Amino acid sequence: ELEERLSGKSWMRVVRQAGGWTPDMPLFRVELRFMRPVMREMQTYLGKEAGAWLDDPWQAIGHYGDFWGYGVGLPPEHDHAPDVTHRGWMRLTVPSGDSNRSRWPTDPAWEVIQRADFGSYAPPMPLLRKKAVVHNPEAIDAEIYGLLKLRSVIHGHHQKMGIDLLHEALDFLEAMADVDERKGRDYEEEVREKARSLGRGVPMRPSGVLPAKSTSSSAATILPDSLRDR
Repeated sequence: ELEERLSGKSWMRVVRQAGGWTPDMPLFRVELRFMRPVMREMQTYLGKEAGAWLDDPWQAIGHYGDFWGYGVGLPPEHDHAPDVTHRGWMRLTVPSGDSNRSRWPTDPAWEVIQRADFGSYAPPMPLLRKKAVVHNPEAIDAEIYGLLKLRSVIHGHHQKMGIDLLHEALDFLEAMADVDERKGRDYEEEVREKARSLGRGVPMRPSGVLPAKSTSSSAATILPDSLRDR
């Protein structure tokens, strides 16, 4: 009533009455707005192909229930993994003694909202969001440069004359070679594993070839004599 008087949008009264509302009944409106950045993160989570419908407004219309489930949470009959399922942007709960409010049971009145029918009811798809990670090589180099400067200060190298980036980087390489040997790490294999975790393809090794184990002695050969006593 108040909103109608303020906005003059009285046409919603007809829609509400078609749903069974009468003027003597209390009315609460739940509204969700999904802006483009949110939908882009949903597509990142689903994958470009599986989430292609998020780029097409006409296809997205058919996913009202999925959007609604993300916004208000899934009803109990579709929430098959309550410990990991997204709880919804907003949810009315019944307080309990659990310190984790996300585990509080959903109020029965809110379950009615979760079951909203958009015309062709189907079990909602559990949606999640994931930010796209873009690695900027220049930003990474700048961060490494800053860390090397910090390393120089922490190790007291700033008190020596003639220090430069090359000497600090080589000193770092020697220290990491010792760590790799102590932990039995192989840098090449570490890089290959990082590439896999980022979804990058890695070349196959020749059949029967295992990664060579690095040693500090081989790494030390690249260091100039001026660094060996540091």
